[in-house]
Amino acid sequence: MTDFNKKLGAIAAVLLLLAVFTYRHDAGRAERFESGQKFLQNLNPDEIAKVTIKGSAEDASVTLDRQGEEYTVAESNGYLARNEQVNRVVRDLLEVALDRRMGDGDELALELGLVGDEAISVVLSNVSGEDMVSLEIGASSDSGGRYVRRTSGEDQAIYRTEGALSVSTDPGSFLKKEVLDHSSSEVVRLEGSDFVLAKAQDEEGSWQGALELEGGTAEPAEVNKLSGLLSRLSYEEVYLANAAEVVGLRFDRTLVFELDDRSGYELQAAQQGDETFIRIRGLFNVDRLEVSEDETEEELEQKADVLRRSDEIAKFDQYHGSWVYQVSAAAGETIALSRVDLLE
Repeated sequence: MTDFNKKLGAIAAVLLLLAVFTYRHDAGRAERFESGQKFLQNLNPDEIAKVTIKGSAEDASVTLDRQGEEYTVAESNGYLARNEQVNRVVRDLLEVALDRRMGDGDELALELGLVGDEAISVVLSNVSGEDMVSLEIGASSDSGGRYVRRTSGEDQAIYRTEGALSVSTDPGSFLKKEVLDHSSSEVVRLEGSDFVLAKAQDEEGSWQGALELEGGTAEPAEVNKLSGLLSRLSYEEVYLANAAEVVGLRFDRTLVFELDDRSGYELQAAQQGDETFIRIRGLFNVDRLEVSEDETEEELEQKADVLRRSDEIAKFDQYHGSWVYQVSAAAGETIALSRVDLLE
């Protein structure tokens, strides 16, 4: 062997040793645990399009699908979710810091509640349906943390978190339950089956004063109940309009609300025992809108507001027309008020 070949062989041997050392060093660094490190690293929340949460109970399952800017709850026929609740779960998972590496293996997982009644599994998927990360959440520790492990990726060790971690498996806790929110001061006219409540109008057609009962004097407390019905109007349960639970209901009571921006809502109610169900549709009292070159900026902005509100009502009808809502007993009692109940 020539001196040149010997030198090449020596260089090759050194490079091989260097590669082995670098691999072991990097592997050691990857396995090394540091207290306070994040449980889920390098995960972009903007790429999450689906969150699947499963508990041990048969009905403890939540599937949250992103539709554009909104999430929906699959277990509730795809009804809208509260985005802030979904974001809170994602944020909590991304901010989880680890306190201690407990070990690995199925036996330890069973001992620490990662398998069994306390176990919760979570899968975060992207828009292509690919799993970005999957993990398990186990029992709470005496220190206040929670035992967790990833079930995807190379590191499937079990860790204890620094702080508490709570993830709901109840689909109802994620639902967007507020349907409408308009203050009583916005209501300028309210028509029931046998009564009309309305504010007075001045010569320019502007609404003035408080709601008054046409042809009589009403109890202010009862008027306030009715005019405040649209304020944070929420439901107890929600059903598709063709669901077996509601398909035979008689919606024979109607309330029509007119708001000060010329929009409004019609509530149709049905009674089944002690339970009240409603259907809602939006109204907008503008037939045609014309724009001329002579109009001021303020007038143009007002007409733009009208168009925006018209679009809001159209979208409201498009979505809420597919649903029937079961409301609270208090809301049901308010909807059932008649003229006799309103009179002083």
